[in-house]
Amino acid sequence: SVGVYVDGFFVKKSNLYDAETGERSVWDQELASDRDAAAAFGASTKPPPPKRKATIKTKDAPKKPRHQAKAEQARDAQRDAAKSRLPAARACRARFLLAHKDALAPFKPSLNWCKEAAKKAPQRVVIEPFERTPSYIKADMRDYQR
Repeated sequence: SVGVYVDGFFVKKSNLYDAETGERSVWDQELASDRDAAAAFGASTKPPPPKRKATIKTKDAPKKPRHQAKAEQARDAQRDAAKSRLPAARACRARFLLAHKDALAPFKPSLNWCKEAAKKAPQRVVIEPFERTPSYIKADMRDYQR
């Protein structure tokens, strides 16, 4: 065999040396028997005992409720909030796609679903451009912003 078990760990026989005597020379390795090298370090050539198998829980046993950390609770709340916004986002997306269907026509999109979904979209707010800085803005508009 190529190796032996030392304290339950597999070790190659060529690595059985210590710091005081160093590695064995090729001459020593050729002349020494495999058992002598293993015996010098108290190693056994038989494998370690098999590990015990984990006990299998039956399905009948009641499961304990799992404690959620605050970070998990925050992540779950964020996920639920994002899922609740999906229908409104889908409706707004449908309205946008219908408004730009002429530009999308070369790509031959399937927009059949958009008409019904766009009806659920919230009213769109369009802000008219302005010439003077509104009262709620405390800075002056620059020329390129007009």
